[in-house]
Parts: sequence; C-alpha cells; structure tokens
Amino acid sequence: MNKYLDQRIVQMFVSKIYRHRTTIASQFAIRNNSSYPELTRRVIEKEIRDLKVWRHLLTKLDTEIKWTIQRELDNFKIK
Repeated sequence: MNKYLDQRIVQMFVSKIYRHRTTIASQFAIRNNSSYPELTRRVIEKEIRDLKVWRHLLTKLDTEIKWTIQRELDNFKIK
C-alpha cells in the first residue's frame, strides 16, 4: 500500500480504539454515581463490543501497520 493510505489507516484505528477505551473508562467512573446504572452498563457493553470489532480488524493488517498503531496508542499511555 502507499504511504498516505497506511497513514490514514493508522489514524483511523488509533482514533477509534482510543475513543472506545476512553468512553469505557469514563462510563465506569460515572456508573457508581448514576441514577441509571442499567443504561451505563449497556453503554459500556456496546463500547466493548465495538472495541472488539476494531481489535479483530486490526489482526487483518500488515505487521508494520500494527506496530505503528501500537506505538501511537502507547503515546496516549493506553495499554
């Protein structure tokens, strides 16, 4: 693939994975103080399902692109 396309793929994966992870973390933080714990539980479950889809798609990419995505995620201090 060309460099531009590789860069766009990396940006897309990093932004989606980061968004899902931060949403899950924030939902866990507010769940205990929520008046609607069932709603926050469903939001968390949906975000986890979406994250699993992105992680599955990640397995289909070239090794070099996977390492680039991991380095970008490490920059956000996400493990």
